[in-house]
Amino acid sequence: MAFLIYGKRTGKIEDGVPVYDKMFKALDYSGVRVTKLANAGTYATREDAQNIIDTRCKDYKEAGLCEYEIRKAK
Repeated sequence: MAFLIYGKRTGKIEDGVPVYDKMFKALDYSGVRVTKLANAGTYATREDAQNIIDTRCKDYKEAGLCEYEIRKAK
């Protein structure tokens, strides 16, 4: 079973304006939102995906600028 990381921005400042997303979207390996699930980064286990969030996304998560979810791939 594969897992995907989903994320949404909750106030990141870009060009002096905070950016908010209404929906979670799948992320690729670089942390960029994708529109097709085929382009999303897949992880073998939930722990692998959580490790990526804990290491690469730590600063955004602690500052409250992004929210992340781990979901099973369809």
